[in-house]
Amino acid sequence: MSLRGSLHLLLWLQLAAAATASGLPQVTTTVQDYGFPRCYTSFLDYDTAFTGSSGIDRPLTGYKRFPYDGATAAECNALSSPPPLVALGPHWSPIGITVYDPPTDRENCRNCLPNDFDGTLIVASHGSWNRSPFIGYNVKAYDFAPAPDVTARYSVTDQRTLLPPLRNANTGTRIRPVDVRTSPVGDGALLLTADRDDLDARTRRGGGLYRVRGGAAGGAGDARAEPIDLAAVNAAGDNPAGVILERVAGIPCARQIAVSKANPRLVFVSTMGLFCTARTGDKIWVVQLEPSDSVVAKGPAVLAEGFLQAQGIDWSRGSLYVATGGSSTNDATMGNCILEIPDVDELAAAVLDDANEPLRPPGATAVVCDFTQQQWQHSWRSLRVHPAGEYALVSVGAECNWSLDCHDGSRGADDLQTTLVRVELAPTGARGAVSVAARGVRNAIGFYFDVGRGHDHLIFTSFGSDQAAGVPGATSANNVPDCTIEVLPLNMEAPPSAAPSGSPSAAPTDVPFDLPSGSPTAVPSEFPSKHPSGSPSAGSSAAPSGSRSAVPSATSSPSAAEHYVVCGSGIGGSCSEGDERIAGWEEKHEVRCCRDKAGRNWKRPKAGCDVWARSQPCREADLPGAREFCQGIGGRLCTRDEVGGGCTRGSGCGFDGHLNWSSTPSLPSDVPTGHPSSAGPTCAARQDLQELQEEVEEDHEEVKEDLKALREEVKEDLQEVKADQQKVIEDLEQVKEDLQELRNLLLSIREML
Repeated sequence: MSLRGSLHLLLWLQLAAAATASGLPQVTTTVQDYGFPRCYTSFLDYDTAFTGSSGIDRPLTGYKRFPYDGATAAECNALSSPPPLVALGPHWSPIGITVYDPPTDRENCRNCLPNDFDGTLIVASHGSWNRSPFIGYNVKAYDFAPAPDVTARYSVTDQRTLLPPLRNANTGTRIRPVDVRTSPVGDGALLLTADRDDLDARTRRGGGLYRVRGGAAGGAGDARAEPIDLAAVNAAGDNPAGVILERVAGIPCARQIAVSKANPRLVFVSTMGLFCTARTGDKIWVVQLEPSDSVVAKGPAVLAEGFLQAQGIDWSRGSLYVATGGSSTNDATMGNCILEIPDVDELAAAVLDDANEPLRPPGATAVVCDFTQQQWQHSWRSLRVHPAGEYALVSVGAECNWSLDCHDGSRGADDLQTTLVRVELAPTGARGAVSVAARGVRNAIGFYFDVGRGHDHLIFTSFGSDQAAGVPGATSANNVPDCTIEVLPLNMEAPPSAAPSGSPSAAPTDVPFDLPSGSPTAVPSEFPSKHPSGSPSAGSSAAPSGSRSAVPSATSSPSAAEHYVVCGSGIGGSCSEGDERIAGWEEKHEVRCCRDKAGRNWKRPKAGCDVWARSQPCREADLPGAREFCQGIGGRLCTRDEVGGGCTRGSGCGFDGHLNWSSTPSLPSDVPTGHPSSAGPTCAARQDLQELQEEVEEDHEEVKEDLKALREEVKEDLQEVKADQQKVIEDLEQVKEDLQELRNLLLSIREML
């Protein structure tokens, strides 16, 4: 085998071994590259390319991608992603994005915006901190033509201002817009959050929920909606759209908005203290709006607190999904996780009525945690769930302002910085699996799914480097690079149904090299594969071509023998089916898992027990599926004695009254009364199982020997390369001597002439 082939195979086997041993689900997607840290977006004349009466708007054409220091224009021209939809300008910090969707009955619309905003792309910008005059701090609208299908391009034809820059340098007052959403109660207003609204420098109220409504189109004022004097926060006193801005709730450090589709009056607001003088973030709030008017009927109330930088939120299928910040992996704050708060509308109703305390860690269910490395810069995450509810897209920001080595994979295979990742949410299949949907994205906050009309796209906001870092010849005084609005076609491949709910996730699986023919596709596993395939998947394996299978099928695996199912509330408990019985491996039963040490979302040991127990996410499965599920959430299947002794009682999902799987196999001498002795495996069957176990162990040893041999072969190849290198050095020395002799000869000839 060649040196390159040996290295490829050795590296691949090590990666496959690590993934298979940890049960990490592997998902492949079509990945678009948006260029960071090699490329940025701007105008050739970036310091003067402004338009409009305000002098701070960028033209809708004339921008392109340019190379950062150390990159080339050819790299930027060859990027796979669509070109930016809009270049906004430097430090606009666009965060909120939506399409304004008013009710169809405009004549009776209570708070509709002017007609020319219907169907426009609305972008809320947090604003600059180092521009003079300040730019951003506004809400803009763009006329855009959606792509007719997934392969076509969007177009933007016009722009207008909905809210002017909400910062007054003369008075020091400001409102920093964050997220926008068409009001769900059908009154035509636009909801807006701000994480800072120090309208009075003495109070610094720290943020809130606002509504933007049309003035001329009607909509009487409400005492619960505090009008904002735009002249107080805009030095020019502009209000080009003639709209009314009103504060409807004080929510310190307010960030992203999520709306219940089951009860549209419920509006959830995340908070984050990082950019907020109030420093009271890391809470999730809820308000209940009036049925047909965007003012608050109940609340605001704290729904959840104590979760690290819980900025990214969205509602789907009765649950609130939360992306926590990546700067800590402490169980006490559940950082670096994607979480689910099930039955969130019921919890919201309870906290609004003061009948329930806010949810705190570890009360939420972990969909996946530690799917990427811990990070400190741009560690806050955004999250939106696709309208179909099958997955969420989550931003993982850059661990830098700018550097050429600041990209996914630069710190290891589990480094997903500068990506948008897809997280599977479906209750069956690959739930918790993580894959890369887009890379080369420095930081993205605003997400809007544009779905329908035969296409499926994500429109998202993206940030360039601060202070012109990495831009050739530029300084922080220059207006470069631009923040942008980008488009991601969502033609992603469906993930395999291989990972149990709550499984940890691996880094993307696109291996950057070709495999030698005949190389093994995975490392053997002690667990049976429920999804046989020619490619590696979590919990399955395949042997090298031409050799015997290293993994028995589910029907012959040691993990698939008949086992005890035991009453979830313990022996003598409340199960109508009896205390326990023997079950065939293919039967479906409730699953509860045990763990020998503390862990996130695990119930503490009961008196007389020494194991932690967990039932969620609720699962009913056959025996191999039960074992895989428990291993996937970091535990194991409980023993007969643990379940029978009541150690898992009350651990959730209402499984106390049902028979739960145990890890204890049945034996002929240990069959419960009333069951024939044939219920257990025969001696011959046990012998077969023993032989299969021995085969697995032998094949593991063979793989270890193969790896050892490969290492030796690579070592020999490297020694040969080193010897060849020495020979080249010696040849070069000889060439130098020959050249010196030639030079001396030429000098002699010259003297003779």
